[in-house]
Amino acid sequence: MKKQEFKNYLIKNSTVNKETGCWEWSKGLTHGYGVTFRNKIEYSRRAHRLSYKIFVGPVPKGLLVCHHCDNPKCVNPKHLFIGTNMDNTTDKMRKGRWNGNHLKGENSPWWGRKHKQESKDKIGAANAIHQKGKGNNQYGTCWIYNLGWEENKKIPRFELKDWIKQGWIAGRKMKF
Repeated sequence: MKKQEFKNYLIKNSTVNKETGCWEWSKGLTHGYGVTFRNKIEYSRRAHRLSYKIFVGPVPKGLLVCHHCDNPKCVNPKHLFIGTNMDNTTDKMRKGRWNGNHLKGENSPWWGRKHKQESKDKIGAANAIHQKGKGNNQYGTCWIYNLGWEENKKIPRFELKDWIKQGWIAGRKMKF
């Protein structure tokens, strides 16, 4: 599809809420957000992200398209802005939409609840270390890389501090 076809698609599949000015997506929804289906082969995408990309410009990698209007169905580009996850959370808290899932201590709805022994056993089994010895990242080996030389190495974990002193970075195997 060309840009104008995408614009027409977004406008055709949304209805304008006269009170709020929101263009509410009238097709499929996932968790309250509009979803566009490009075709049967390609994955779907969020309608508000597509709207921002088509009407405003590209969405930088790793950033979110947030709503000023707090309406997840809205695809009106004037109601959308780019932000980090922290920006989105701060905006949510400032507007009083914080649902309490992240409350700590006695304020948490989970305060005082305990796992049954059966649940503890399942959690323990799921998190068990199955690979023993030097092949295990936690105890035996790890990856390091050097951006200047564009090189990766798998080393014994006990040598890690020496390699870091020489300018290597601990992490994962990088593609150069």
